[in-house]
Amino acid sequence: MLAASYFSVSRSDLRNLTIGIVAIVFLRRLYLSVYNVFFHPLANYPGPWVYAASDIPSVILKLSGTVPQTYLTLHEKYGTVVRVGVNELSYIAPKAWDDIYGQRSGRGQMEQAGVMASSEPFGAKSMLAASSEDHRRHRRLVSHAFSDKALREQEHLIRKYVDLLMCRLKEQAEAPGPVDMVRWFSYLTFDIISDLTYGESFHCLAESRYHPWVTMTFETLKAHTFRNVAKSFGFSRLISLFTPKAVKETGKAYVNFAIASTKRRLQTETQRPDFITYILRHQDRDTAMSTSEIQANSYLFILGGSETTSTAMCGVTYYLSRHPAILAKLVHEIRMAFPLESDIDFHAVSQLPYFRAVLNESLRMYPPSPVNRTRKVPVGGARIDGRFVPEDTIVGVAQFAAYRSSRNFKEADLFMPERWMGDPKFSSDQRDVLQPFSVGPRNCIGKNLALMEMRLVLARLLHGFELGECLDVEWSKQKAYMVWEKPPLPVNLSLRS
Repeated sequence: MLAASYFSVSRSDLRNLTIGIVAIVFLRRLYLSVYNVFFHPLANYPGPWVYAASDIPSVILKLSGTVPQTYLTLHEKYGTVVRVGVNELSYIAPKAWDDIYGQRSGRGQMEQAGVMASSEPFGAKSMLAASSEDHRRHRRLVSHAFSDKALREQEHLIRKYVDLLMCRLKEQAEAPGPVDMVRWFSYLTFDIISDLTYGESFHCLAESRYHPWVTMTFETLKAHTFRNVAKSFGFSRLISLFTPKAVKETGKAYVNFAIASTKRRLQTETQRPDFITYILRHQDRDTAMSTSEIQANSYLFILGGSETTSTAMCGVTYYLSRHPAILAKLVHEIRMAFPLESDIDFHAVSQLPYFRAVLNESLRMYPPSPVNRTRKVPVGGARIDGRFVPEDTIVGVAQFAAYRSSRNFKEADLFMPERWMGDPKFSSDQRDVLQPFSVGPRNCIGKNLALMEMRLVLARLLHGFELGECLDVEWSKQKAYMVWEKPPLPVNLSLRS
């Protein structure tokens, strides 16, 4: 009886205990918020106090998919550097590119931050996630597959798929109704990259539908954002526990397909100019990639060589369709340079000045990689854009904000290719801030391949078809989770008269 009485807790005691716990949690949160806003090493950097006080607003923003547009608003208000998290800075100044992503003299490069820095599900990291030392080894091998010599050898393979795309678009143009260019550009880029990676096509163009693995790719890219958020809060294990079984099985099937496709290609003896041929041809005992590393990099090739390239072509198509005068000028340049469609080749089309200007302006208005590719400042700190940044700070260039900022471009919201043609009206533009393929040792190794595809496809499209206006599309309202969530892009296509 005495023991029961001793251990009993009255309702008032329980209420007081609860209030005490809540008060302690609140005071601790308040203390941390005050510290983060006023005494944190980044306290002197400009930005909204809510982003400085806690990472919760930043997390909500990233989950909402509106980072590009929000960062643009913040940079327009606060300047070329903005504190967008307790320990994160966003930049839009041209100099920040080299300071963050470049090879720093005597100090190596800044390491990756976020989910891409974690291990791939293949038992090895791709060169995107690898350490600086492993990245150099991977890059040396993979660079042979993306060299000028390799591109010349691969052009016939790329042409085969471009020819097929043109045939399918002719069929679509002769049928009633608009053509969804998002689907057709995606079909093309996934067919090309799967053939170059695995030696076998996804057959999207031939079958006029997405391969199941392609559909999973779209979901995987979005899932990276959510995994990154979970990891930042230490919830990775909890997220795994509550992930539906069907979702886990889809992810497992995605990885297993990549592993099986890579194994089939490795077991095939061939000298066709695909990526694995070049990797195997140039590796030796000291530089060789393991099978797991080849699998991880093959997965990376598919992700990096498909969605971003098709996105870039969609952007060009959208802006041309909305600007008839610019479209007419570009069509004239292409058709005057190439009397016959068969005359179009990669080298010749790359020499067209107005075409280059249109591509640059489209990449400025609609960068395929719209969210920050973050890095972690190393021990000892670093100077970024002329100012010291303490170690362990997360930093990155906000491409969409940098390209749409009035601080970098005059009439930044207008599609004006003339700004890349020496027009004195745009002499104040900070054109060197445009780096859609990034800079430094970890820049996009597939840049030249992507440009080849874009130039060949768009030149052929504009040579052989009349491009009508995109119907009922508001391109500026898209969400972004690593890449843009593109709506359909319905275009009225007709054969050239």
